Amino acid sequence: MAAEEPVAQAAPDTAMTDVSMTGAPPSPTKERMATEGQGDVQGGRPLEGHDEASTATNDDTYDVRLVKDQYGLGIYFTRSDEMAVVDQHVPFYKLPSGLPGPGEASGRIKPGDVLEFIDGLDIRAQPFESTLEALRNLALGSVTLSFRSPAYLPLIETPLVEAAEAAVTLEERNQWLENELARERKCRALADKKVLLYREEVLRLSQVNLELRTAMAKDEAKKRAANDFLACTHLML
Repeated sequence: MAAEEPVAQAAPDTAMTDVSMTGAPPSPTKERMATEGQGDVQGGRPLEGHDEASTATNDDTYDVRLVKDQYGLGIYFTRSDEMAVVDQHVPFYKLPSGLPGPGEASGRIKPGDVLEFIDGLDIRAQPFESTLEALRNLALGSVTLSFRSPAYLPLIETPLVEAAEAAVTLEERNQWLENELARERKCRALADKKVLLYREEVLRLSQVNLELRTAMAKDEAKKRAANDFLACTHLML
């Protein structure tokens, strides 16, 4: 059992913690895991908890490139051990047009996936609030997110208070989006009205210009006729 203690300290979420707590005799597979874990610690290589969990459970890691627009990435995250996890209780955000947001449209991100990198920046050691702040402060355009899909996906229990707050936040966001959509429609209607007035003014000025050109042509013709009459009069005299 002494060989299991370094592994339990290095990766408390692994199955070795249960063995040390229950006192059951380790199986050959678990003895092999303990020996390999002890070799990593003694060899001087850092043994990170998330990397060890990924190795032990054969977690799937992947990168996905999304394009952030004015509606964001369309992904709702929840807290799990200070890690940002794709919410299993709230669906992906839909655009006002009804189309899926960037997160759902990627076809790769799944509820329960753990966000680990943002544009190559390791955020696994950051608090949950810092991760959300980094996502909110992303500039519009392309962004690369790195996720880890756990091989075993435990259901994250959301307290009723947090669920109520999430529902209120979702309702407030939907209300804000509806207000923005209404404002955009008003602005578009005002712009269309201005364009119509501009066209009418251009047509009016074109008509005025045509009338002025016609009047100038008539005056020029009268002037030529008067000059011709004076010339004829001088010849007669």
